[in-house]
Amino acid sequence: MKKILYAASRMSHITNFHLPYIDYFKSNGDEVHVLTQGSGNLDIDKIYDIDFEKKIMSFKNIRTIWKIKKILEEEKYDLIITNTTLCSFLIRVAKQISKVKNHGKLINIVHGYLFSNNTSFFKKTIYILVEKMCKKSTDRLLTMNKEDYEIAVKYRLCNYDIFNINGMGIPKPPTFSQEVRSSVRSFYSVDGDEILFTYIGELSKRKNQIFLFENIEQISKIFPRFKLILAGNGDLFDFYKSEIERLRLQDKVILAGHVNNAKQLIYSSDIIISSSKSEGLPFNIMEAMSIGIPVIASRIKGHTDLIIDGYNGYLFDLNKDSFETKLKILKEKLDIEELKNNEKSDIKKFILDSVFDDNIILIDI
Repeated sequence: MKKILYAASRMSHITNFHLPYIDYFKSNGDEVHVLTQGSGNLDIDKIYDIDFEKKIMSFKNIRTIWKIKKILEEEKYDLIITNTTLCSFLIRVAKQISKVKNHGKLINIVHGYLFSNNTSFFKKTIYILVEKMCKKSTDRLLTMNKEDYEIAVKYRLCNYDIFNINGMGIPKPPTFSQEVRSSVRSFYSVDGDEILFTYIGELSKRKNQIFLFENIEQISKIFPRFKLILAGNGDLFDFYKSEIERLRLQDKVILAGHVNNAKQLIYSSDIIISSSKSEGLPFNIMEAMSIGIPVIASRIKGHTDLIIDGYNGYLFDLNKDSFETKLKILKEKLDIEELKNNEKSDIKKFILDSVFDDNIILIDI
């Protein structure tokens, strides 16, 4: 029997991505703990509720490192599985300075580095140095897109094994009735002849919803009757709220906050859109593709691992002309079944049943 720690910055991350794997370990008789911010009703042996602060080297996070160090020394885990950039960094630093630095194995699952090949040299260098600080305590590194994998290999961000995986797995495509679509669209006051764009994600600079505000005229030009739902919370919620008021977009843009019915919202949308600057392997886009909802997204890592431009979706560069061009093409192809069938077919390799066995081989060490 092993003692295993799953760690992430938020409990929602654990529940969204890792429950099937936790169930696997539990069924094997392993003892499973979770370290995260928040609590939840999980069938596990222990939860450590730890506060994380986004500013990575804040005084609060330095104290958190010492708390984690004490936990690691007391529990003596056989396997630690870290997720999310901040939590992963703090856990690995804590392990390196602990008395149990040579005990057990640690796997870091990268759900998307916060930098890419397009990031400024200075910012990218800082992030790489931070990752290199942790490589001594990282026994295995798992990435989820081609660019992150190439970065990890090029800069040797793990002393041992580096693998690229097809994500943690999305559920099998759900089936919904037309009544669900009608109900959701009615809730958000979307008329039957309006095109509903939906962007699900944290309201942040990285997710780059501001690009859509800056190019709302392009959307309106191609789709005169439309609504845009921004689903999610984040530091920029109040700013986007003020932008909607300043630009008088109350009848076009809806700040929905966190939504519990994300799958129903995706199904009820005409187009899933993302203007993100950086991704790992975006879950909501995969879910949209699995049920044949057209996707238009920025040409960045993560998106390019899922979308073949013009075949199963559309990719645009983060500028006005490219965005407008791809919107025009999408409008012409919106109701073509071939696009939707290509989405459904290509996304099968990312479904949980397709990735689970291969992932277990890599994390059950």
